[in-house]
Amino acid sequence: MLTRYPERFGALFCTIPLIDMRRYTKLLAGASWLAEYGHPDNAEEWKWLKT
Repeated sequence: MLTRYPERFGALFCTIPLIDMRRYTKLLAGASWLAEYGHPDNAEEWKWLKT
């Protein structure tokens, strides 16, 4: 919600900050999430990820 509508928030307390879907695979546990989210370097999967 924050990334889509930042004007609606004065602050955000994010307990699980997975907001960078373009580079999440570079995080420590990022590789383990590929099956769930898809790979951002794959054009078809990135198209779905950015929606």
